[in-house]
Amino acid sequence: MTKYKTVAIGGIAGPNGSLISEEINTAIFETGKFKVIDREHLERIMHEQRMSVTDSFDERTAVRLGKLAGVQVFIFGTVADYKYKENKSYRRGTCGSGSERYPCTFYMRKGEANVKVGLRIVDTATGMVVAMKVVNGAATNTTNATDEEPPLIDGDSLLEIARGSAVSQFMAMIAPYEIDLTITLYKDSKIPTLATGIEYAKQGDWREAVNIFRDATNAAAENQELSDKQVSMAYYDYGIALGFIGRYDEGIKMVDHAFHLNPEPDYKQGKSMIVEFKKDAMKLKEQGVK
Repeated sequence: MTKYKTVAIGGIAGPNGSLISEEINTAIFETGKFKVIDREHLERIMHEQRMSVTDSFDERTAVRLGKLAGVQVFIFGTVADYKYKENKSYRRGTCGSGSERYPCTFYMRKGEANVKVGLRIVDTATGMVVAMKVVNGAATNTTNATDEEPPLIDGDSLLEIARGSAVSQFMAMIAPYEIDLTITLYKDSKIPTLATGIEYAKQGDWREAVNIFRDATNAAAENQELSDKQVSMAYYDYGIALGFIGRYDEGIKMVDHAFHLNPEPDYKQGKSMIVEFKKDAMKLKEQGVK
């Protein structure tokens, strides 16, 4: 996201989608890294252009509206799950001590809130989805009492916490300017372009990183002076970058080859990350998000 400076919420469909839109809008603004175009400005432009207000929820109009409003990327989404449920249970036991012991009943009330949203970012210059993520927020609380109803649980507060968790997960994907992952990209003095690719990756420009890592990998594979360990670093970095731009199967293949050359435990972690990315994409597809 670092190459984009102007952002707008195109629309989040589903229960409480407007509320989630507002919270994402606020979170993006508070990063100080993006200019956020508000809803009123978009609707004014749409009215002037005689576009239906509902068009802002349609990715097909993102390119046109983006040019008119100066928006580089729109964020669209679908709320797949937004619910609060509560369960009560009890067990019979004994209270007191010694001769003062007496039968009693222990009651428990458990509340659980879940918010699941599929989000995608659309580049208005191309109309292409440049990133997508399924975020899951959850929050629970439990109250207890003896021989009486346990205290009530504030379900709305739990839903607010769950929404906040989901929004934070999305922001962790789009806001950082540097990589903050439990994963490592490798560089070697004999393959200097790996360091260049890593710099692009830190800036969030994974597509350029892919190009650099690809060339580095091809060159390393043909350089007989390099060890298998050194060549594996190029394959690994290339595979991770492919995963970040949605070419999951290719990325997994590259990381697997890296592990074949050098069974480094961190390579397995990198593969697991790409597999999770792929699962997120499949979830979006199942929800009808293209």
